[in-house]
Amino acid sequence: MHTNPMPEIVDDNKNNNNDSKNGANINTNTDTTPQTGLTPDNDSELTQKLAALEQEKQDWYNKYIYKYAEYENIRKKMPAEMDKARQQTRIDLARDILFILDDFELAFKNTADKSLSEGFELIYHKFLKTMQQWGITPMDNQQGQPFNADLHDAVALVPASLPEQANTVIEELQRGYFCGETIIRYAKVVVGQYQS
Repeated sequence: MHTNPMPEIVDDNKNNNNDSKNGANINTNTDTTPQTGLTPDNDSELTQKLAALEQEKQDWYNKYIYKYAEYENIRKKMPAEMDKARQQTRIDLARDILFILDDFELAFKNTADKSLSEGFELIYHKFLKTMQQWGITPMDNQQGQPFNADLHDAVALVPASLPEQANTVIEELQRGYFCGETIIRYAKVVVGQYQS
């Protein structure tokens, strides 16, 4: 007897076709989705977890909206805050420098040497002009003006010889200054007090 040295090759497709022709019942379901094992209890638990996650998401969203609104408010306020800070810096610097300006004014008014006095006056006016470029302006001379507590700092009361000098600035001792509309230094004045 002669044996075939090669084993017989079986075609699976051929067998499947034969099996279906023979009426064999073959499961052709290719669904690889794992069974979740959902039960009514598990479904309720998942629903609760989903609701908790939705609430957490909403909470984070609300926090984000709040922080974003906070950021926008800060961003909108920043230019005004910067202007306010610049103005305050200008005022602080001017208050410190005004004493130097006062010294130059006293120097040119009280120096006997004419050329020296003119030099001090020139420096004073240049200094004053520079201050005005930065919004620092002197008050007009207050002598003869009615006393105004919003503008004046009364350092002395003197007897007035005329009734119209009552409550009036008799002498301005130190000039007042503005930075824009803000008073940075009140005028130091002597006020008349009439006694009949």
